Amino acid sequence: LNPEAYMWYRKNIGADQAPIIDTWWQTETGCHVISPLVMTPEKPGSVCFPLPGFNVDIFDEDANSVPLGYGGNIVQKTPWPSMLRAFFRDEVRYKKEYWDMYWQVKPGTYLAGDKATRDKDGYWWIQGRIDDVLKVAGHRISNAEVESAAVSHPKVAEAAVIGQPDEVKGEKIVAFVILRDGLAESPELAKDLHPRPQGTGSRRLPRQGLLREGCPQDQVRQDHAPCHQGQGPGQGDRRPVCSGQPRVCRQHPTH
Repeated sequence: LNPEAYMWYRKNIGADQAPIIDTWWQTETGCHVISPLVMTPEKPGSVCFPLPGFNVDIFDEDANSVPLGYGGNIVQKTPWPSMLRAFFRDEVRYKKEYWDMYWQVKPGTYLAGDKATRDKDGYWWIQGRIDDVLKVAGHRISNAEVESAAVSHPKVAEAAVIGQPDEVKGEKIVAFVILRDGLAESPELAKDLHPRPQGTGSRRLPRQGLLREGCPQDQVRQDHAPCHQGQGPGQGDRRPVCSGQPRVCRQHPTH
């Protein structure tokens, strides 16, 4: 969950008392791997820490564990009972997807295919799929990171971020947003919707902010592309957005 969705759950479902257990896991893991315990002090938007018994880490491209404050690829360094063991009749793909990247350096390292960061307190923050990144002026930027910054704007209910070709920077960031209920679109507001993730430079600002009627939702999580919502958790599919034309925004109910 992005922080906005976490706070919505905390207020409307948890009555500002019940803990919201946000987790990281995969079909391949067979169970939750990173999750707060009931007594864990939580940070909105963070999945907190790996559960006991899981040897989880964050590696850079050279199989080095990254220090606090940095991001990389989520890996598991030792087996666990419920892990995926094969692809049906496709052993080559199974090895390529999950094991080949680090096998020559650290055999037995499972590559999850997701990326994350750890803050100075060791809390984990999931950033999305490894291949779900924007490449702007030589920098790799997470779509989810910019989307989370977009919905932190008090007037935004949902956001989806894509990259468009740019002759100078390689890609430019374009944000499609839906406004909260009761707000009207305007050229001034579109210019104001330039979210900046905390601690990042101007290169991560969207070059465009396009207001739309709706954001496509993917209920089966096929592409792991979050379309962050302020009124609750949502799962967006960026593929229709990439080819769609900007439209006049209609207000989005916040329930």
